[in-house]
This record gives sequence, structure tokens and C-alpha cells, in this order.
Amino acid sequence: MTNDRATPGSGEPAIDTVASGTERERIERLLIHQFPAIKPLEPADLVRVAPYKNGGFMPSVLGFMLYCNGYSLRGTSRLCRNGLLYEDGETLFGIGIFRKTIETPIWHVMVSGPWGKDGFAKVDRLVTRLRELGVTSEIFVRHLGAADYLTFYSHDYREIRESPWCVGAPAEDETHNYKRIRLADVIAVDANGQVEIKTMQGEEDRGFRVKARMVFNRFSNFLERNHLRFTIRDYTMADLPVAEKLVRHHFALLKNPVGSTPEDYMSLLRCDPAALGDQEFGKIGFLEDGTVSIPALLFLGEHTGASTVSLYATFANRDPETLDPTFDTTGFSAISQYSYLILFKMLLDIGIEWVDVGGSETHDLDKFKRQLGATEVPSYWVVAPTAVALGEPP
Repeated sequence: MTNDRATPGSGEPAIDTVASGTERERIERLLIHQFPAIKPLEPADLVRVAPYKNGGFMPSVLGFMLYCNGYSLRGTSRLCRNGLLYEDGETLFGIGIFRKTIETPIWHVMVSGPWGKDGFAKVDRLVTRLRELGVTSEIFVRHLGAADYLTFYSHDYREIRESPWCVGAPAEDETHNYKRIRLADVIAVDANGQVEIKTMQGEEDRGFRVKARMVFNRFSNFLERNHLRFTIRDYTMADLPVAEKLVRHHFALLKNPVGSTPEDYMSLLRCDPAALGDQEFGKIGFLEDGTVSIPALLFLGEHTGASTVSLYATFANRDPETLDPTFDTTGFSAISQYSYLILFKMLLDIGIEWVDVGGSETHDLDKFKRQLGATEVPSYWVVAPTAVALGEPP
């Protein structure tokens, strides 16, 4: 940071005089000290988050763990492994502290939200206090709906393209906003209990109206040809070593991770599903034939409304090198889309109507989600006014 000392005469401790640790940890300690409503996020905070759930992609416990997590290589915290939560009985938002890249020395506070009453006023108060304490680097606010975005923008918060978070993906995985899927538009179950993949009807779906059905059939044929079963069951803490290995292997294969690393997902993997009870939708899957069991799928999500589940970790093993060399790999490349579709069937079976699959950093991932029937739900980032604009010394 340019200047991480308290304002002279403020009576507050300078950031660099608070207990030793990473820069993130020092800022976290300051925030916890300054705001009684701020605490380290824990799975038990489900009771605090639940009243604010509105059927959207956010808020949720797992959502905050993903976007505020302290495992990230761009912002490691031993103090708050899952990030910080602000909740005062009326307003909710999450807080993480990150660098834009692993290499940069500049740290930024990132707010996810707000939801509830007087959200702008309380986030703005947080920003103002941080400026008073000498945090002069850019502060970001994300996951804003259109109305909240306009409120922030009307108070001199800038739009994200003026100061992009990522090269090529200015709003990270909200750069592309196709994310909400009505399951009944995509999938059905016939009288025999068999999955039926529907033809998409929308004008925006031209060019891939039957793509989902085609890839579903391709992977089904792969399973049949190799006499394999795709066994999917609830994720538990006993699966953590396998899940972590699967996630790390996934990132090792990515050509364009857009700044993400496996560590970004460790909060989710290490959150005991038992702590969230019936609010978590966590599944792990294996390709099996009686002699082999190959980790193939990990999906972690949370109920964000009475009929909505949001998915925050969606991994499928796309590496044919992990298969037995005797297998015919024709059709194996369809595993990712097949995984979504078979899990959509599971969600439909438990009465879920909508699935939120999140936004996308890249055009290719955006297109993949559109091929699953996703429709756009815009969300926005803003950048807080600079210290000068708030009356702080340059």
C-alpha cells in the first residue's frame, strides 16, 4: 500500500503496528476492532446469512467463502480463513482483502454485497473509515444489482472498467453474466425415469438448441461402451483429500485460469457439509466398473431460496490420461456438460426450479453456460472514491 498508517491525531493504531502477520491480517484486525458487526466468517454464520437469501446467486455462506476466502495466494489470512462477514441485524456483506495479482505489493479491500437495509450507507461508512485509517489503495464493491449499482455510481463510485480487476476480465467472473437456468426448460424425466434433454426454444439459443442433448448422448455412449457407471453421492469431509487432488489437477490442465488458483476453492472444500445441513448441495462423483474408481466430479452449492440452488464449485475430470488405457475415450470430452445435466436431474428430483451457475471470466465459459440454457442476470462492480475525493490528504 502507498500509506497504511492511521490519520495523524486520530488516536487509532497504525496498520503496521497491529499484531504481526500478512498485510491482509493487519487490515482484518483493524476492521474487527473498528466495527462490532464484523467478524471472521464461519459455517455457523448460516443463521446470520439465511434471512438475507433472496433466490439470487448471492448471498450465501459458500458464496462468501469463495469470494472473501483467506486461502487465496493473492490474499492469504490465517486469522480469517473464510474472510470477514458484516452483519448487524439489518445489513449483510462479505469482506476480503486481496492483491490483483500474486506479484503486486498493493492490497485492496473487496466488499461482496450489500444486502438488506441501508446497504450503501454502511458500505460507504466502511470505506470512509478505511480512508481515515490510511488505506489509500482502491476499494472494490461487487455483486451489485442494477439499483444498488446506480446508487453507488450516483455517489461518485466509479464503474469497474475504469480500474479493471483482471486483465481481459475486468469484473473477474462477473465479466459475463449469463448464469440463471430454469431447470424445466432444459431437462425432464420421462415415465420410465429416464432423463430427457430438451430442445432450447429461445431466439438467443440459435446455433446450439440441441447441443446439450448431443453431448449428453455422447457421454452416455462413452459410459455404455466402456461398461462404466457414473456414481454420484453426497460430499463429506472424508472426501477432502480426493476433492483437493481433483481441483488441483483441474487447474494444472487449464490454459487460461484468469488469475484463479486451486487455493481459491479451499474454503469451500474444507467447509463441513454437516454444518450447513440441508442448505448445502454437495456432490462428488466417480467413474466405476467394479475394479476401478476414478474421481470424476465435484459440485458444491447452496440453497439461496426456496426453489433455487447456486453452484460455486463445479469441477469435472476432463483428463483422458487418468483413464485406463484400455478404455475407448470417444465421447469422454463431454463429461463437463454431462455432469451439469445429470446434477440438474438430481436438483429437479428434490424440487429445485432454478439453478444459478455464476458468471464467467471468459467468452468460452460464458458460451458453455449458455449452451446449458443459462439466461443473463446482470451484476456490477464499482470502485470507491479515492482518498482525495473523500477529503483525505494525497
